Amino acid sequence: DANGHLDLYDQDWPETADAFNLIGYITAGATFYTNAPNISPVADGIYKTVNLDGYLANPVMAFIELDSGAGGQLYAIRKNAFTADLYYAVDNHNFAIIHPNTPSADMQVKLEDATIRLFLLGIG
Repeated sequence: DANGHLDLYDQDWPETADAFNLIGYITAGATFYTNAPNISPVADGIYKTVNLDGYLANPVMAFIELDSGAGGQLYAIRKNAFTADLYYAVDNHNFAIIHPNTPSADMQVKLEDATIRLFLLGIG
């Protein structure tokens, strides 16, 4: 918050000895949406270009939420024209931070299943 206070909730506390490491935070230069827009492309297992230019010109980072009705489905998010093909499993709910291409504001997304939805939480 404005006072630099961070709240953390762990449903298993104190039974498990989980660690929380804050490695950075945003203080300016980003817009976060109360109602994150759905930016999901067609789910057909082929990379699709998702353009974020309508949200911010020349973005350097996009905060993405992935939501799925079931775990274990595969997705990939990468910078446009990046050649690595890295699939990840959606465990019902995941998050990603990506650097879109500049100045085009494009990123590529590949979804295995139509139940995976992507929401733009914020952009900077």
